Amino acid sequence: MAQALQFDQSGVFRILQLTDLHYEDGGKADQKMLRVVNDLLVWEQPHLVVLTGDFNTNARSEHTMAEALRPIIDAGVPFCYVFGNHDPEYGARHPALVRALSALPGCINPPSAHGVPGYSNFVLKVGGSQAPWLLVGLDSGMYNEDPRVGGYDYIKPAQTAWAVQQLQNHAAVNQHYGALCFLHIPLPEYESAFNQGRVIGSKLEDVCCPEQNSGLFSALLSQGHTQGIFAGHDHLNDFCADLHGIALCYGRAGGYSTYGRSGFRKGGRMILLRKTQVDSFETWIRLSDGSIKDHVALSALRS
Repeated sequence: MAQALQFDQSGVFRILQLTDLHYEDGGKADQKMLRVVNDLLVWEQPHLVVLTGDFNTNARSEHTMAEALRPIIDAGVPFCYVFGNHDPEYGARHPALVRALSALPGCINPPSAHGVPGYSNFVLKVGGSQAPWLLVGLDSGMYNEDPRVGGYDYIKPAQTAWAVQQLQNHAAVNQHYGALCFLHIPLPEYESAFNQGRVIGSKLEDVCCPEQNSGLFSALLSQGHTQGIFAGHDHLNDFCADLHGIALCYGRAGGYSTYGRSGFRKGGRMILLRKTQVDSFETWIRLSDGSIKDHVALSALRS
């Protein structure tokens, strides 16, 4: 059941984005991942964890969800999720995964929007009914079923229309608010943003985006409230880049049961929202050794 998300007494809300944990069989690699997640929770003390996909990618995923997310559950931190392309690929399919996640303590995903493609579309308000910040989750799917296109899936027009409607609905009660969007597969605009040069962080592999552009970025830009979009999927990218005033950011991959690169530590991305500042946010990467990299405010990234 969704619970109210509130700013702390200093007017701050702290989000830990975890992505690509790739829990497999509970072996040494997974235990290492779980220790890192636990450390991140202790170091950063987030008010919310957002899982941006590929967090439980094994044949028994329906039955191992609590194992995969044990540090989050034990810490008592609320969490929400969007699915990645691999989550339903090897074991249970989306409906069973939704049931397993919904049964876990701390899961605050509301039911995914009826009639909208995907299983993990959500809107959460931070700060009450007239919230200064909205968090929008969109299910980026798995693979494009059109044989003429192929490649990774894309945000469908109905999802974009739904997201825009949620932003418009909230503008009716609070015209001055900010929004963040979370998904797994990065948008094609990530490549454009990086190439424009207002960027911080690493790009050590290609942007593995859909071949088909969903139009989501243009729609969010036109609405004027979205300040940042956060993706996972590409384990060797963690950059944050400005494009027309919206930050396009990667998380930092956290799993050891999947591909990586020597010297490219696992970790997570922190996002700091302020109740009184809805046109910017702060973000940084916290690494497995405790170090912090690429701490930046959106206002500085835009300049």
